[in-house]
Amino acid sequence: MPRKDEEEIPETRQIPLRLPTAQYDAIKALAYVSGQSMNSIICRAVGEFLEDSGDLQLFSDAVEKVRTENRGLLDKLAAS
Repeated sequence: MPRKDEEEIPETRQIPLRLPTAQYDAIKALAYVSGQSMNSIICRAVGEFLEDSGDLQLFSDAVEKVRTENRGLLDKLAAS
């Protein structure tokens, strides 16, 4: 059964993640004292990093550009 904080993640992909021992221990301790999973803590940190770096907005802008430029093709695909 997933933990409550993990239910907020709509779709996931699994990747191997190697952390230095000190970082692993720190995340494990934070998860224990906060009652959150290590996964949710790491996902939140990655999300915050992407928001801060602007990469997420850059990606969203690129997707919207492709959608706009290819609207006709996308509509045809959706109709078939």
